[in-house]
Amino acid sequence: MHTKYSTSRKRKGVSTILGTLFFIGILFSAYIPMTLVMRQADNIYERELHAAKARDELQYDEDLMVYAYGETLNSITVFVQNNGEEVVEVVRVWLNDANYTVSETVGSSAGLFAFDPIPFTGSEGDLLNVKVTTSNGNVFSCSLGSIRYSAANGWYTPSLGIVVNIVNLSGQYKIEISETNDDFTVFGDYQSSGIEHDDISKTFLIPEDETWFNVLIEKKIGGAWTSLDVISPVQVPSQNGNPVVYVVVDGT
Repeated sequence: MHTKYSTSRKRKGVSTILGTLFFIGILFSAYIPMTLVMRQADNIYERELHAAKARDELQYDEDLMVYAYGETLNSITVFVQNNGEEVVEVVRVWLNDANYTVSETVGSSAGLFAFDPIPFTGSEGDLLNVKVTTSNGNVFSCSLGSIRYSAANGWYTPSLGIVVNIVNLSGQYKIEISETNDDFTVFGDYQSSGIEHDDISKTFLIPEDETWFNVLIEKKIGGAWTSLDVISPVQVPSQNGNPVVYVVVDGT
Protein backbone atom coordinates (compact mmCIF):
# COMPACT_ATOMS: atom_id res chain seq x y z
CA MET A 1 0.00 0.00 0.00
CA HIS A 2 2.83 2.36 0.84
CA THR A 3 4.43 1.88 -2.56
CA LYS A 4 1.20 2.57 -4.46
CA TYR A 5 0.63 5.80 -2.50
CA SER A 6 4.11 7.09 -3.28
CA THR A 7 3.72 6.31 -6.97
CA SER A 8 0.41 8.18 -7.07
CA ARG A 9 1.98 11.24 -5.44
CA LYS A 10 4.85 11.15 -7.94
CA ARG A 11 2.41 10.97 -10.84
CA LYS A 12 0.49 13.96 -9.47
CA GLY A 13 3.73 15.92 -9.15
CA VAL A 14 4.75 15.11 -12.72
CA SER A 15 1.30 16.11 -13.96
CA THR A 16 1.56 19.44 -12.15
CA ILE A 17 4.96 20.13 -13.68
CA LEU A 18 3.76 19.16 -17.15
CA GLY A 19 0.70 21.36 -16.74
CA THR A 20 2.84 24.27 -15.67
CA LEU A 21 5.20 23.77 -18.60
CA PHE A 22 2.24 23.50 -20.97
CA PHE A 23 0.79 26.76 -19.60
CA ILE A 24 4.15 28.50 -19.94
CA GLY A 25 4.42 27.20 -23.50
CA ILE A 26 0.99 28.61 -24.37
CA LEU A 27 1.91 31.92 -22.74
CA PHE A 28 5.15 32.26 -24.73
CA SER A 29 3.49 31.09 -27.94
CA ALA A 30 1.06 34.03 -27.59
CA TYR A 31 3.56 36.57 -26.20
CA ILE A 32 6.31 36.18 -28.79
CA PRO A 33 4.11 36.72 -31.90
CA MET A 34 2.37 39.63 -30.15
CA THR A 35 5.77 41.21 -29.40
CA LEU A 36 6.86 40.78 -33.01
CA VAL A 37 3.65 42.34 -34.26
CA MET A 38 4.09 45.31 -31.91
CA ARG A 39 7.69 45.79 -33.00
CA GLN A 40 6.67 45.64 -36.65
CA ALA A 41 3.94 48.20 -36.01
CA ASP A 42 6.49 50.47 -34.29
CA ASN A 43 8.86 50.13 -37.26
CA ILE A 44 6.09 50.98 -39.73
CA TYR A 45 5.10 53.99 -37.63
CA GLU A 46 8.71 55.22 -37.47
CA ARG A 47 9.11 54.84 -41.24
CA GLU A 48 5.88 56.72 -41.93
CA LEU A 49 6.86 59.42 -39.44
CA HIS A 50 10.27 59.81 -41.12
CA ALA A 51 8.67 59.96 -44.57
CA ALA A 52 6.16 62.58 -43.36
CA LYS A 53 8.98 64.71 -41.92
CA ALA A 54 10.92 64.41 -45.18
CA ARG A 55 7.84 65.51 -47.17
CA ASP A 56 7.28 68.45 -44.82
CA GLU A 57 10.91 69.54 -45.22
CA LEU A 58 10.69 69.31 -49.01
CA GLN A 59 7.42 71.23 -48.96
CA TYR A 60 8.92 73.93 -46.76
CA ASP A 61 12.04 74.22 -48.95
CA GLU A 62 10.13 74.81 -52.20
CA ASP A 63 10.31 78.38 -53.50
CA LEU A 64 8.96 79.19 -56.96
CA MET A 65 8.37 82.48 -58.73
CA VAL A 66 5.61 82.35 -61.36
CA TYR A 67 5.01 84.65 -64.32
CA ALA A 68 2.58 84.48 -67.22
CA TYR A 69 1.70 86.43 -70.35
CA GLY A 70 0.43 85.75 -73.84
CA GLU A 71 2.96 85.38 -76.62
CA THR A 72 -0.01 85.24 -79.01
CA LEU A 73 -3.48 86.81 -78.70
CA ASN A 74 -5.23 83.57 -77.70
CA SER A 75 -2.66 81.63 -75.68
CA ILE A 76 -0.88 81.94 -72.35
CA THR A 77 2.70 80.96 -71.56
CA VAL A 78 3.48 80.24 -67.90
CA PHE A 79 7.04 80.65 -66.64
CA VAL A 80 8.50 79.45 -63.34
CA GLN A 81 11.81 80.02 -61.64
CA ASN A 82 13.07 77.79 -58.83
CA ASN A 83 14.67 79.93 -56.12
CA GLY A 84 14.97 77.02 -53.67
CA GLU A 85 17.74 74.49 -53.21
CA GLU A 86 15.77 71.37 -54.22
CA VAL A 87 14.46 70.21 -57.58
CA VAL A 88 10.72 70.94 -57.81
CA GLU A 89 8.19 68.94 -59.83
CA VAL A 90 5.26 70.98 -61.17
CA VAL A 91 2.21 68.78 -61.69
CA ARG A 92 -0.60 71.24 -62.47
CA VAL A 93 -1.14 74.69 -63.97
CA TRP A 94 -4.24 76.67 -63.00
CA LEU A 95 -5.93 79.39 -65.07
CA ASN A 96 -8.71 80.57 -62.77
CA ASP A 97 -10.70 77.37 -62.10
CA ALA A 98 -9.42 75.50 -65.15
CA ASN A 99 -6.46 73.23 -64.49
CA TYR A 100 -4.01 71.49 -66.81
CA THR A 101 -1.99 68.44 -65.82
CA VAL A 102 1.74 68.73 -66.49
CA SER A 103 4.85 66.90 -65.35
CA GLU A 104 7.92 69.10 -65.42
CA THR A 105 10.91 69.19 -63.09
CA VAL A 106 12.55 72.58 -62.50
CA GLY A 107 16.09 72.56 -61.17
CA SER A 108 17.48 74.90 -58.56
CA SER A 109 18.86 78.13 -60.03
CA ALA A 110 18.17 76.77 -63.51
CA GLY A 111 16.86 80.09 -64.80
CA LEU A 112 13.39 80.71 -66.20
CA PHE A 113 11.48 77.61 -67.33
CA ALA A 114 8.65 78.04 -69.85
CA PHE A 115 5.74 75.62 -70.16
CA ASP A 116 4.14 74.94 -73.52
CA PRO A 117 1.66 77.69 -74.47
CA ILE A 118 -1.91 77.01 -73.30
CA PRO A 119 -4.76 78.03 -75.65
CA PHE A 120 -7.02 80.37 -73.68
CA THR A 121 -9.27 82.95 -75.33
CA GLY A 122 -10.41 85.97 -73.34
CA SER A 123 -12.67 88.97 -73.64
CA GLU A 124 -11.67 92.61 -73.29
CA GLY A 125 -10.75 93.39 -69.67
CA ASP A 126 -10.87 89.79 -68.40
CA LEU A 127 -8.62 89.05 -65.43
CA LEU A 128 -6.94 85.69 -64.96
CA ASN A 129 -5.35 84.21 -61.85
CA VAL A 130 -2.43 81.95 -62.73
CA LYS A 131 -1.09 79.36 -60.28
CA VAL A 132 0.99 76.20 -60.32
CA THR A 133 0.85 73.19 -57.99
CA THR A 134 3.87 71.07 -57.08
CA SER A 135 4.04 67.34 -56.35
CA ASN A 136 4.41 68.21 -52.64
CA GLY A 137 1.13 70.10 -52.61
CA ASN A 138 2.48 73.67 -52.60
CA VAL A 139 0.59 76.26 -54.64
CA PHE A 140 2.40 79.30 -56.08
CA SER A 141 0.52 82.22 -57.64
CA CYS A 142 1.72 84.60 -60.33
CA SER A 143 4.31 86.84 -58.69
CA LEU A 144 3.01 89.98 -60.42
CA GLY A 145 -0.67 89.35 -59.70
CA SER A 146 -3.50 88.70 -62.14
CA ILE A 147 -2.99 89.00 -65.88
CA ARG A 148 -5.41 90.95 -68.10
CA TYR A 149 -6.77 90.45 -71.63
CA SER A 150 -6.99 93.11 -74.31
CA ALA A 151 -7.86 92.71 -77.98
CA ALA A 152 -4.70 94.59 -78.92
CA ASN A 153 -2.17 92.83 -76.68
CA GLY A 154 -3.76 89.52 -75.73
CA TRP A 155 -2.93 88.31 -72.22
CA TYR A 156 -0.48 90.54 -70.39
CA THR A 157 0.45 91.47 -66.84
CA PRO A 158 -0.80 94.93 -65.83
CA SER A 159 2.34 95.27 -63.72
CA LEU A 160 5.72 95.81 -65.32
CA GLY A 161 8.75 94.46 -63.51
CA ILE A 162 12.49 93.93 -63.43
CA VAL A 163 13.79 90.70 -61.91
CA VAL A 164 17.40 90.72 -60.72
CA ASN A 165 19.13 87.36 -60.33
CA ILE A 166 22.56 87.23 -58.67
CA VAL A 167 24.58 84.04 -58.94
CA ASN A 168 26.16 83.94 -55.51
CA LEU A 169 28.29 81.71 -53.30
CA SER A 170 28.90 84.17 -50.48
CA GLY A 171 28.56 87.92 -50.18
CA GLN A 172 26.57 91.05 -49.39
CA TYR A 173 24.80 92.99 -52.14
CA LYS A 174 22.95 96.22 -52.88
CA ILE A 175 20.45 96.57 -55.74
CA GLU A 176 18.94 99.82 -56.98
CA ILE A 177 16.43 100.41 -59.79
CA SER A 178 16.10 104.04 -60.87
CA GLU A 179 14.91 106.15 -63.79
CA THR A 180 17.37 107.32 -66.40
CA ASN A 181 16.53 111.05 -66.47
CA ASP A 182 18.24 113.73 -64.40
CA ASP A 183 16.10 113.05 -61.29
CA PHE A 184 17.27 109.42 -60.96
CA THR A 185 14.14 108.58 -58.98
CA VAL A 186 14.60 105.23 -57.21
CA PHE A 187 11.75 102.78 -57.87
CA GLY A 188 13.15 99.87 -55.87
CA ASP A 189 16.15 98.91 -53.79
CA TYR A 190 17.50 96.03 -51.72
CA GLN A 191 20.45 95.49 -49.39
CA SER A 192 21.66 92.28 -47.77
CA SER A 193 21.24 92.25 -44.00
CA GLY A 194 24.28 89.96 -43.68
CA ILE A 195 26.40 87.49 -45.60
CA GLU A 196 24.23 85.52 -48.04
CA HIS A 197 25.22 82.03 -49.22
CA ASP A 198 22.52 81.33 -51.82
CA ASP A 199 21.61 82.82 -55.17
CA ILE A 200 19.55 86.00 -54.86
CA SER A 201 16.40 86.78 -56.84
CA LYS A 202 14.49 90.04 -56.32
CA THR A 203 11.51 91.40 -58.25
CA PHE A 204 10.89 95.15 -58.56
CA LEU A 205 7.62 96.62 -59.86
CA ILE A 206 8.09 99.69 -62.03
CA PRO A 207 5.71 102.39 -63.34
CA GLU A 208 4.16 102.22 -66.79
CA ASP A 209 5.01 105.83 -67.69
CA GLU A 210 8.74 105.08 -67.90
CA THR A 211 10.55 102.98 -70.53
CA TRP A 212 14.24 102.87 -69.60
CA PHE A 213 15.64 102.04 -66.18
CA ASN A 214 19.08 102.03 -64.58
CA VAL A 215 20.04 98.84 -62.77
CA LEU A 216 22.84 99.18 -60.21
CA ILE A 217 24.16 96.07 -58.45
CA GLU A 218 27.03 96.32 -55.95
CA LYS A 219 28.89 93.73 -53.89
CA LYS A 220 30.76 94.44 -50.67
CA ILE A 221 34.41 93.57 -51.26
CA GLY A 222 37.09 94.38 -48.68
CA GLY A 223 34.74 96.64 -46.76
CA ALA A 224 33.79 98.76 -49.82
CA TRP A 225 30.85 98.54 -52.20
CA THR A 226 32.01 97.56 -55.70
CA SER A 227 29.79 97.83 -58.77
CA LEU A 228 29.25 94.61 -60.74
CA ASP A 229 29.07 94.41 -64.52
CA VAL A 230 25.40 94.78 -65.48
CA ILE A 231 23.62 95.47 -68.75
CA SER A 232 22.09 98.85 -67.99
CA PRO A 233 19.88 100.68 -68.73
CA VAL A 234 17.17 98.16 -69.56
CA GLN A 235 13.98 98.69 -71.52
CA VAL A 236 10.62 97.60 -70.07
CA PRO A 237 8.61 96.23 -71.78
CA SER A 238 11.40 94.65 -73.77
CA GLN A 239 11.68 95.02 -77.54
CA ASN A 240 9.70 91.80 -78.06
CA GLY A 241 6.99 92.96 -75.64
CA ASN A 242 7.89 91.02 -72.49
CA PRO A 243 6.47 92.92 -69.49
CA VAL A 244 9.08 91.40 -67.16
CA VAL A 245 12.77 91.85 -67.91
CA TYR A 246 15.43 89.67 -66.28
CA VAL A 247 18.87 90.94 -65.29
CA VAL A 248 21.34 88.20 -64.40
CA VAL A 249 24.75 88.96 -62.89
CA ASP A 250 27.59 86.75 -61.69
CA GLY A 251 28.50 87.60 -58.09
CA THR A 252 30.93 84.73 -57.57
